[in-house]
Amino acid sequence: MDEKNAVAEISEIKNIDNGIFYLVIVGGHPFLNTRNPILSVRVNGKYIGESEILPRTNVYLFPLKLSKPYAKIELLLDRVFEKEKGGDPRELGMMVDLVSIVLEKDLSSPIFTKGWLPLKITEESLLLVEKGEIMLFNLKKEDGKKFVVFFFEPPSELKDVSYTLFIKLNDRPHKKFRLKNGIRRISFPLKTCKNIAKLSLYLKTEDKII
Repeated sequence: MDEKNAVAEISEIKNIDNGIFYLVIVGGHPFLNTRNPILSVRVNGKYIGESEILPRTNVYLFPLKLSKPYAKIELLLDRVFEKEKGGDPRELGMMVDLVSIVLEKDLSSPIFTKGWLPLKITEESLLLVEKGEIMLFNLKKEDGKKFVVFFFEPPSELKDVSYTLFIKLNDRPHKKFRLKNGIRRISFPLKTCKNIAKLSLYLKTEDKII
């Protein structure tokens, strides 16, 4: 998106009577230490939600119901980034790598949506660079007793500092871990009976939240 607006169309969508879909947008922007834009999304003329667009590449999920086998997707940013002097003359908005529509039952889980970068340790290894978010889909009742396991590394500014990792489950406090240094393996039970779970993670030292 070079400007504030963009339109995408997806046709021949199948199984429109089989439940809830998700609009999946993968993208971000390269500008650190600046005010992030807010993306508003409409599908077939109907507002379906908005999200703050974070630096680097992230995954944005919007639930929607479809009554027709096609979708006109309108993306609107509330602001763009200033033109660079002597550089790219265009107003720069959001870099979009993917726009797709997927049935909820076809979503693979977990999806590390916001605030992560991959680490070349294992397939599950991630660097927590922002407040992180993980989405879990298609959970069964027995999954509520299972443990979530992932590996992560804190930001470089916490390399030699003790800190606490706080985890919320569906926006409610769930677990916290006192940690220090290096890549850590985190595991904990879900304790939920819902078929979708959102895990929100953030780090806190004694004097500030990262």
